[in-house]
Amino acid sequence: ETESSTAPTPRRWVPPTLKAQTRTALKTLRITGMRRTELGVVLLAALFPVASLASDAPFLPRGVDPVLAPRYDLSTGRAFSCLDGLKTIPADRVNDDFCDCADASDEPGTSACGVGIFYCRNRGYYPKQLPSSFVNDGICDCCDGGDEFNGRAQCPNTCIELGASMRATLKQESASAEQGGVAYHTYVQTAETTKTQWEEERKKTELEMNELKPRVEFLRTKKKAADAAARRAENAKAKREAQMNKSVEEEETAAANEAAEQPANPPANEDGAGEAREETEEERGQRIAAQWTTNEEAAGQAGGAEETEEERGKRIAAQWTTNEEAAGNVAGEAAASEEAAGTDFFDDEGEEYDENFNLEEHKTQKPSDWNDEEDGEWLPPDEEQEAELASKEFDAENAKFQKLESEKTKLDKNLGHDYGPKSAFLPLLGKCVEVKVNQYTYELCPYEKATQKEGQSSVSLGTWEGFADNYTVMSFTKGQGCWNGPSRKFTVKLTCSTHEVLSKVEEPSRCEYTAELSTPAMCSPEYVKTIHEKAAQMALGHDEL
Repeated sequence: ETESSTAPTPRRWVPPTLKAQTRTALKTLRITGMRRTELGVVLLAALFPVASLASDAPFLPRGVDPVLAPRYDLSTGRAFSCLDGLKTIPADRVNDDFCDCADASDEPGTSACGVGIFYCRNRGYYPKQLPSSFVNDGICDCCDGGDEFNGRAQCPNTCIELGASMRATLKQESASAEQGGVAYHTYVQTAETTKTQWEEERKKTELEMNELKPRVEFLRTKKKAADAAARRAENAKAKREAQMNKSVEEEETAAANEAAEQPANPPANEDGAGEAREETEEERGQRIAAQWTTNEEAAGQAGGAEETEEERGKRIAAQWTTNEEAAGNVAGEAAASEEAAGTDFFDDEGEEYDENFNLEEHKTQKPSDWNDEEDGEWLPPDEEQEAELASKEFDAENAKFQKLESEKTKLDKNLGHDYGPKSAFLPLLGKCVEVKVNQYTYELCPYEKATQKEGQSSVSLGTWEGFADNYTVMSFTKGQGCWNGPSRKFTVKLTCSTHEVLSKVEEPSRCEYTAELSTPAMCSPEYVKTIHEKAAQMALGHDEL
């Protein structure tokens, strides 16, 4: 036992076939670029081809997309044909760091060609494709470190951690999507109800407009006629006043001429004095009365007795008519009115009057110099009041019609918007969302505008342009122009959420802004299903999602 315990262990005999299998496995290791940690699996597959390890699928060279596996089956040592079919090379020249194929397909796992595609398997996380020039550049691009295998960079495999984090995120997104889906159905129902209400309101508004429009047009025509009549009445009033002023001027001119014609040396008075004297009240009354009558006795009485208020009215009225009774009535009313007002309306004295004069009738009489062809049809002054009433009536009815017209325009605009599939975005109409980033506040109002605010000032980032990329993006364009630059625009990516949230506002390039808007309108049944499937795949630990 002592000898046997100290004796060297005899070398075991290995069948030649097993040696050949081992050499094949090592050669496969070099071609595929597997790590040493995978060597055990390769050797076990070569030495113990049990059902769980001996798969019919071939080992793929490093950097090959599994979709192309049939084109890269090198397990039998057969030749490799370039993917473009222009060249065939021995299998051991695949990934030998020398570019043989024009399409770089023989070097998927090296940077020899520089224009190829390297596939990161990233088991436990998302697979990834890189330009082959990224291979062995000293930067860890794949979470499994598969792109850096020459020892220049030590890249730990973080796919498991990333996958765990992603699974937690997807689980949370799945739960949020589930709640957002409930809100989505509420949005859709609200949209259907709202659109139905708008349609009914538009029909009702159109009916009211059709009923009101004839009356508005009638009142419009009536108002135009009344306005024209009022203008003619105003012209008539102006002509009457001009006639009265002309008469007064003629009287004053006649009196002045008469005074100028009297002798310079009047007869001597009772005392024999021949000096000039001022005209007495009686003499002045006789003179004025003589202008309106040939009755000297009446003129003498007019100047000799004090005139009452009633007589004054009759006298003045007599200047304009021969109706004595009407003049007496008007004069009495005028005297009473003058006494109540405390004013001395009548200035002249001694004129003969007509008691039948009616001042109200006189106001409605057609002026003597009125010309129907030039001045239009004669209408009494009451037309001014008619025009005012017609204008008020038209304005009231027209205001009702314009209000209905404005309501219809708004309804047409609302019904004309594109609210996406099932009109899920309709509840966003009239709603604004804000977020503060540093000193700026960004406000987003779907279907209207986007604004950047700072204190009391604001800058337009654009007005509503519409949706893009299959209703996953909102676009706002033609905002306020930048200094010596283009007009601002705002592009908003849409995501699913239980309520509206504006976030991730950035300015990646001058005058171009981006952001993310979360809303239940994006939580469609199709989206919720996709999120659930991703979460389920990650939970099962699938390599690819």
